[in-house]
Amino acid sequence: MSTPLHTILSWYEDGDFPTQEQFAASWSSFYHKDEFIPMDKVDNLNAKLQDKTDKLVYQAHLTNVDAHNTTLAKLDASNLNDINIQAWKIILGVGDLPPNIATVDDPPNNVYGNVWSKQQSDALYMVLTDFVSNGKIMASKIEALGLTELISVTQTSLSAFMANNASYPYEKNDMIAIPDGAGNYSLYIYKGGTKTVSANYIPTGLTNITIAMVQGLQAALDAKLDKPSTAGNYFINRTGTTTGYRLINPASNYLLFWNGSDFTASDVYNNLGKYGVGTTTPSEMLHLNNGRIRSKAVVLDDNTETLNNQITCYNRKLLFTDSTGTKKTVLMKEDLASEFVTIPSQLNDTQKTAWKTEMNGGWTTNTMSVTAVIPPVVEKDTVNLSNNDNVNITLEGANLNLNPANFTVSICTGTSTAGNVTILETINNNKVTLLNANYINFFLNVNNYQGDYKILLFNGVATYLTDIFTISSSVNRVDLTAISWSNKTLNNVASPNMALISNGFKSFPDSNVAPVALSSQIIHKVKTVQPLFNAGDNFYLEIIVSITNYLGANSSFEAVGLSSTNVVNDLSNDLIVLSLYQFDGGSNGKFIDNPTFNYTGTQVFRIIFIKKGNVIIKRTYARLNNADIVYQVQSSISPGLDLYFGGVVTSNDNANKGLSSQIIKAYKF
Repeated sequence: MSTPLHTILSWYEDGDFPTQEQFAASWSSFYHKDEFIPMDKVDNLNAKLQDKTDKLVYQAHLTNVDAHNTTLAKLDASNLNDINIQAWKIILGVGDLPPNIATVDDPPNNVYGNVWSKQQSDALYMVLTDFVSNGKIMASKIEALGLTELISVTQTSLSAFMANNASYPYEKNDMIAIPDGAGNYSLYIYKGGTKTVSANYIPTGLTNITIAMVQGLQAALDAKLDKPSTAGNYFINRTGTTTGYRLINPASNYLLFWNGSDFTASDVYNNLGKYGVGTTTPSEMLHLNNGRIRSKAVVLDDNTETLNNQITCYNRKLLFTDSTGTKKTVLMKEDLASEFVTIPSQLNDTQKTAWKTEMNGGWTTNTMSVTAVIPPVVEKDTVNLSNNDNVNITLEGANLNLNPANFTVSICTGTSTAGNVTILETINNNKVTLLNANYINFFLNVNNYQGDYKILLFNGVATYLTDIFTISSSVNRVDLTAISWSNKTLNNVASPNMALISNGFKSFPDSNVAPVALSSQIIHKVKTVQPLFNAGDNFYLEIIVSITNYLGANSSFEAVGLSSTNVVNDLSNDLIVLSLYQFDGGSNGKFIDNPTFNYTGTQVFRIIFIKKGNVIIKRTYARLNNADIVYQVQSSISPGLDLYFGGVVTSNDNANKGLSSQIIKAYKF
């Protein structure tokens, strides 16, 4: 630690005797010459050093060729631009060569001078005495001169001629005669290349030769035709005393056609050895596009190839290959008797049936089958006999598209067999609806029937006898007036739009219950309080569903059907056998179990549920597009379930859109 100088001096004043500690402190306050003074003890040294260049940086700078490339020229001058280069040339006095300095070609370096070398001159120029005799070019030397064409021009200098060269058709080795205005010409031979470059014109050195000076040249030229003025293909045409060129210029690949005066393109086109008439893309050796061939005869060689839409001959048969590549034999009238009887042997069972169907006017002759008579038990009303007049019975099966002009539907005894049928009644055909190949509907007055019966079908060719169905006046009818109902709405809000009606319910949007808007939330649920049918019951249930003005979206739906519980408070869809209606966002509604079964606007559906064992058949009847439509779905349920009837409905966007559902008939059998 240093001691201030004035303190040290005070220890050494006259009469003072410094102590050992003072003496040591005095010398410790100064640096000995054997000691190094720290840099941080030198005032402002670090600041001064910061102003100096680091040695490593300086050394790197010395070897960096790009250190001053923006202000100084490199040794190889690679950083000079055009402006720099021109400035250096001006300072050094080494500008472009004066125009009066002659230079010669330096081909290896792609440098070309402005005068010919001796070797070039010897190769280009002719010795006059070798070609001229008595002031005229010798005829024997004309070919050597390459005098293929003498071009007479109006320009009086080579530069003026080159500027207007497009006005004159000439080729390599042609001679250009440039007049001097006094009847003499300077002759240049064009050696080829760019026509505006003077180096491509060889001066002959003959400045006063005229055509008249060349013996016989004018007569020879007069006997020649002028060359066509444009490039192309020509033929020489002579009409009377006039001879001239006529252009031959059809489009490429077209065969020539002589029209009496010119060669023009015909309709025949060659494409890689194939010829097309009216087409440029022939697919065969000869291809007529949208045309016909007329001939007295066509001779066909035996041919085993197979091409679509082809007629061939092979093994004494005329064959036709259709657009799918299937080759077929063309039968002639003489073949019919022998070939017709062999046709069935070439058919499979399905094709044979189709043949028989065609012979039956196009209506089925397949083996008919009926898998279900619906309802299997017909309730006979003993109180109101008029209800029995027109009971609807449906046959479901296969191959039921009978010939409308030649069919019958008959009621037979239940003991009838296929070989021993007792017909009780044949249904009038105006009471029968032939829906399609799977369904037949008919109406039957059951007042005169009681017991088991069968139905006999006749399709014009064969008959079919169904299984037994029953007509009974002792079925166990469900008392519809005794049914109790549970009616649940969102937040238990009472609504006249979501209420019970006779033997059913109705459901229309109500803003007091939920916003009148599209939604998938169930806001209304209805159930019977007691089971409509107990476990193990076989039953028949018929309901009517009326849907009004429905235009909705995929998120909204309505459903009616059967459930295994009477719970309504959860507002969930627990229907296990149901008809579910969903709406497609446009004008159509659709069934979830049959999306193609669409309807529009207001529609009334009759739905029948028939349970036998653990199988439930649901049949939906409607009239769409002025046609009766029947759709059936079959499903299985778990045994031992009591079944309740009910429905669930989501909200919609219009108070006038909704449905009602009523039970029409229900009985057990």
